[in-house]
Amino acid sequence: MEGEQNTRPQLPGTSDPVASATAALMMDELFPRLINAHPMAYLARELTTIIPDDLDTAAAVTALADAGRLEAFAAALKARLAARIQQTVLDEMPEPARSSSAGQSLALSTAVTEIGCALHLAERTAGFLLNESCTLVENFPGTLSALGEGNLDYQRVRTILHQADGIPTRSLPRFEAAVLERAAEQNNPQLASRARRLREALHPEAFVIRKTKAAADRSLEFRPAQDGMAYLEAYLPAETALAAYNTITEAANKAQGPEEPRTLVQLRADLATEYLLGTGCHHDPGITDSGTSRQGHNGRGKAPKVKAQIMVMIPMLSLLGLSDEAAELEGYGPIPIETARDLAKDQPAWYRMLTDPVTNIIAKQDRNLYKIPQRTRRWLQTRDGTCRFPGCTRQARFTEIDHTIPWPQGPSEIENLACLCKRHHKLKHKTGWKVTQIGNGVLIWQSPSGRTYTSHPKDTR
Repeated sequence: MEGEQNTRPQLPGTSDPVASATAALMMDELFPRLINAHPMAYLARELTTIIPDDLDTAAAVTALADAGRLEAFAAALKARLAARIQQTVLDEMPEPARSSSAGQSLALSTAVTEIGCALHLAERTAGFLLNESCTLVENFPGTLSALGEGNLDYQRVRTILHQADGIPTRSLPRFEAAVLERAAEQNNPQLASRARRLREALHPEAFVIRKTKAAADRSLEFRPAQDGMAYLEAYLPAETALAAYNTITEAANKAQGPEEPRTLVQLRADLATEYLLGTGCHHDPGITDSGTSRQGHNGRGKAPKVKAQIMVMIPMLSLLGLSDEAAELEGYGPIPIETARDLAKDQPAWYRMLTDPVTNIIAKQDRNLYKIPQRTRRWLQTRDGTCRFPGCTRQARFTEIDHTIPWPQGPSEIENLACLCKRHHKLKHKTGWKVTQIGNGVLIWQSPSGRTYTSHPKDTR
């Protein structure tokens, strides 16, 4: 507009408005780098400019991983801010009240209400968030840093905090350092299993004493659910619960077949009902989900007879009474050595497995046959613990043995074998997923999008 002055600020040394604007754009691009902006600033800027519908598989997977990192950074920031709110509320109180228990309680309540209102959370939820945030900020600096860098999500952080409960403050740095060794490459169930083992090693109270106390709280609970359904939950000693679960799962596997329409999950539920009630299932196995009878089935739902099988790995020194190192219950984790010795008394046979004293990984055994002997199969199941696909936690005893390099090009030797559940076994052979073994049972997986993931054998450290 004629007569209107150009009020846009110009950079020093420039007089041309166009040149000044161009320079300003360049400075805008360079400014974050000049002031050493947080790396997440660049990540956030990139993510706000992408158009998901324009991305191919590899780019979409990368963007998804970046979005997860940014979400983790935000969670770390929330934790720091929540802890800061509690501290500032307390600091702003007058001195007499600040030092009294009543004043500190009032400060806590004020902080909880501030957080709850700001985030639209119920006060109980806000209180949990504040408690977790203060614990994380005060006692877990490494975990907080990993969260802020996007290497851990908040779900795994909560697992670390939960498993650390009961560990003395002086032992928390050892616990945290050991957990973080593999936390970034593990999903939440895998992390929980490892953290649980570490917790038992660092807890000040004897394992068997804690287990005895916990067993006193065993219970069976009924919880109503929607749509005419309900939950039946039992809180039992681990070895008892696992024996029951394995018994039902074995029976469900045997009941599957071409004429059986139910899934494994449904079969578990139906067979558990029969075992408990001693009668045919209310959801009659002779009736399909559509309500029609299956020809040739007696409709009585008799569960196949199976024997409960559990496997316990006991360190040799503990078995001989020279150490109190915990035993390992396959499919669960650590149990008191006293419990393991009692279980051992009932076992008719033993399968000896040697572990590397440094890595604590099952030692080698060699085979060169196409058909994997049962003894070697059991050995592999013990070494792997679960399906070896990244993130899968299906127990190895319910998996198949896969030749990493297909036979006969690849031999039937330990270095070329691994446990894979049916789903991931098929995925390996039918899709673009690739896997190699690099020694000591470590697998390197490459996804169809080109990303790589490391899968370690089970360890008992």
